[in-house]
Amino acid sequence: MKPTPFLVPLLAWPTWANWAALPLVLILVLALVLALVLTVVLLLALVLVLGLALVLALALVVALLLVLLLALALVVALVLAWRRRRS
Repeated sequence: MKPTPFLVPLLAWPTWANWAALPLVLILVLALVLALVLTVVLLLALVLVLGLALVLALALVVALLLVLLLALALVVALVLAWRRRRS
């Protein structure tokens, strides 16, 4: 007895001889659909995580720039106070 190829139940599906292979076909189709859905969901999750990482990186850069700006303002204020006190 020859082993049947993988896609034979799908290619010769509507004959009465293959109704016994219907559960196999349904299992294969459901597995394929589930794999495709999970792939799409995981890709969307990856895009969401990468987008969130980009937003957090931009927020970190903005926060560091604000800290540098505050340090510069503090230095300018100290220099101006020192000059006013000297004169």
